Amino acid sequence: MAAFGTGSHLFSSEYRMPFFPWFFGVAYGPDASLAYYTIFAYESFGMYFHMLLNTAGDTQLCYWLQMIGLQLDMLANRFRKLSNNEEFEKSFVPLVLHYEKVHRMLLRVERLFSLAYFVQFSVSGLVICASAYQVASMLNLYDFSKLMNVFYMMSMTMQIGLPCYYGNEVTLKSYALTKAIYSSNWYTMKRSNRKKIQTFLIRTNKPFAATTFGYFNFNLPAFTTILNMAYSVYCLLQRKASSNI
Repeated sequence: MAAFGTGSHLFSSEYRMPFFPWFFGVAYGPDASLAYYTIFAYESFGMYFHMLLNTAGDTQLCYWLQMIGLQLDMLANRFRKLSNNEEFEKSFVPLVLHYEKVHRMLLRVERLFSLAYFVQFSVSGLVICASAYQVASMLNLYDFSKLMNVFYMMSMTMQIGLPCYYGNEVTLKSYALTKAIYSSNWYTMKRSNRKKIQTFLIRTNKPFAATTFGYFNFNLPAFTTILNMAYSVYCLLQRKASSNI
């Protein structure tokens, strides 16, 4: 998308730049085609590597959330296989300690990414709305440079959609952990072990949920809320534009 959106400027007869049209006052155009193509190549490759770095930063949160989800899957599998008192007394304490480590890992991930994604979630709805409004108001469908707005809107949607998806998976897998503990053979164990399981079930009843300062959750409902907000603002702008006409 980035390569096509950037290269589409070459189809324009107006010698447009993909980014930073002023570029420090360097003259370019029909009379300075060498300067134009040199700056164009510089901006294209420079922005391409910048987007790679941006993508690496965005997917890092998804990676950590996926790792937390995998740890919860392993815990659920091990709890589900507890079948007798001997296995329980040997494995219960290490499993609980493992659970607490995973929870601390989630809290550390929250502290690391809270500020960045609080800003991201706060402005993404408006950016998606503005991009959609500009795309909808296109008059010349043959101007390929306008497709940059479409690609940018899709990128912004993906940028908030992926963390919400993986955060939602963490919450679902924490619910699945509670079900896995209950699916073990706890009813065949002695009374003291059943009480330990009951106490731990109370602890796991509160699901894992990654948040940004407690305002936004990394889950699919938060993602749909942002999109609904963007659509509402978009409809308001469209209605205002229609009334002005």
